Amino acid sequence: MLSLGVAACDSGGDSTQDVAFSSDTGDGVGSGDGNGDSDGDSGATDGGSAGQEGDSGSEEGGSSGDNGDSGSGDGNGNGNEGPIYAVGDSVLEFHIDEGGSIPEVAAEVAGYDVVNAALGGAMVLEGENRIPNQYEPGGWSWVIVEGGANDLGDGCGCGDCMFVVDQLISADSSEGAMVELLERIEADGHDILLAGYYRIPSNAEEFVECSEEFEALNARYEAYADSHDQVVFVDMGVAMDGTDQSLYAEDLVHPSLAGSQAVGTLVGETILAN
Repeated sequence: MLSLGVAACDSGGDSTQDVAFSSDTGDGVGSGDGNGDSDGDSGATDGGSAGQEGDSGSEEGGSSGDNGDSGSGDGNGNGNEGPIYAVGDSVLEFHIDEGGSIPEVAAEVAGYDVVNAALGGAMVLEGENRIPNQYEPGGWSWVIVEGGANDLGDGCGCGDCMFVVDQLISADSSEGAMVELLERIEADGHDILLAGYYRIPSNAEEFVECSEEFEALNARYEAYADSHDQVVFVDMGVAMDGTDQSLYAEDLVHPSLAGSQAVGTLVGETILAN
């Protein structure tokens, strides 16, 4: 599958598919640097996560958060509420080295500190760094949750993968690995921002074949949020619908800094509204 930082296709063309993306896993895959470059290591990077000190589930260094005890407040009515915590894959980790990842932008917009535990290449169903293992209980005001793309792309190969969607979240949105994670976070008393994947240009070389599965995944996430008071769904495709390629990195699947800014602003404004 596609390695991070390698251009997937020509940058021309404006046609789109309702397709989201994931990053590859295994050797040669890491977090990007905003120019589509890969660090050639595994999905986790030294200093690549804006995590806590200690056992936040992210790598040491590069932190844009604090120790998870409390936020600083900034005049937006947040007072001493705790920071935002984020779990997910490279969608949320991209540009963390520049302080421009989606959770960091969202936290700045909403007026919170942030702990970003997302790791490039992370799956929901498999792997030591699987997304459910990234979550740590704490004094979080909000938990941003995103994931599933790598399970479809790398775990299934973007073929006939609806059975993987069912393992992530059932057709009635009542069961599955993501449901178990969301219920665990809810039981800890946290509000959740559940993010659905954005679209990539239809001329991308990867993940176009997953369009049906990603559409179903987003719809099931939204249905789950509609039936749970502590959960708010955000479709990142509202900010990145595949038509403006300046919002995408060279690989046409990850966000550029402008893309992270656009999606992060959408997420932050949604948090403020709720």
